[in-house]
Amino acid sequence: MPQQIYISNIQKFSTHDGYGIRTNVFFKSCPMKCKWCANPETIEPFPQLMFYSHKCINCGKCLPVCAYDSIVVKNGRISQNFDHCKHCGKCVETCLNDAREINGRLMTPEEVFEEVNQDKVFYQSSGGGITFSGGEPLVHPTYLAKVAKLCKNEGYSVGVETCGNFCLSPVMDILELIDFFLFDIKIINPEKHKYYCGKDNAKIHKNFDTLVKIKNVIPRVPIIPGVNDTPLDVAMLCNFLSKYKAHVDKVHILPYHDLGQGKYEAMGKTYELDGLKPPTDETMQGIKEALERCGFKVTIGG
Repeated sequence: MPQQIYISNIQKFSTHDGYGIRTNVFFKSCPMKCKWCANPETIEPFPQLMFYSHKCINCGKCLPVCAYDSIVVKNGRISQNFDHCKHCGKCVETCLNDAREINGRLMTPEEVFEEVNQDKVFYQSSGGGITFSGGEPLVHPTYLAKVAKLCKNEGYSVGVETCGNFCLSPVMDILELIDFFLFDIKIINPEKHKYYCGKDNAKIHKNFDTLVKIKNVIPRVPIIPGVNDTPLDVAMLCNFLSKYKAHVDKVHILPYHDLGQGKYEAMGKTYELDGLKPPTDETMQGIKEALERCGFKVTIGG
C-alpha cells in the first residue's frame, strides 16, 4: 500500500516563504500548540470538520444525514456540537453554501508532487520551488523525503518551515534534499515557551544548534504583543542568536495577526488570545533595530 498522510492545504503563488515563486504544502500534525497559531487545523494528524456558521443559510439539509447528533438547532439556527462529531464529512456533501468542509486530504507523495508540479513554469522562471510547512513537516521525514526527491529531480528548490520540535536523527538522513530551513524561534525563556507553546524549547534549541552549522537556516520570530516583545525577551533573543553570527546573517520577524481566529470558531475551539492586537510599526521597528545592532540583516515579514 502506498504511503499516505493527511495534507491540510496546498497554497500556490506564495512569495513569502522562500526564494522566488513557491507552492506551500501544509502538513497536518504538529507537536506544539502555540496559543496564537494561525493554522489550528494543521495541529491534529487527522481530518477535521470546519463549520463556518456565517455562511450557513439554515436550509437544514445537513440535519438528517448526521448519524451522531452533532448537528442541532439552537434559537432557530443550525449549530454544531463538536463533542459528538466524528468528522465523517456526510454533512459536507449536503451543504448548499460551502459552510462546511473537511480539512485534510489523504495524499501520496506522488499525488502531492503532481499537484505542485502544475506550476513548474513559475518555479523555473523565478528560481522558486516548494516550501513544506504545517503543522510540522519534519514529523513525517520519510514521506517528506519522497516528495522532496521528486521536486529536486525537476530542479526545484526545496524549503522547510519548521517549529524546530522534531526528532533530529531521521532528519539528518534527508538533509541533501532540503535547500533551506525557515526555523521558528518563538520565545527564549523555557518556562514561558512551555506555557505559550505547550512544550519547552530545549529540543528546539539543540536542533537549531545542529542544523544552523550545516545548512542554510533562516531564524523566524513571530512577534506576539505582551508575550515575546518585552525588552527582556528581545534582549534574550539577541543574546541567543548572537552565538550563531558565524552561520546566520538573516533574521525574519513576523508581526502577529489574528487572521486565523475565525478557524477556531469553525472548529468549535476557543481562541485564547482573543482581543490581542497586532504589534505597532514602532514595536516592529524597535525589534528590527535591536537585531541589526547585533549584526543581522532583518526583514519584517518574510
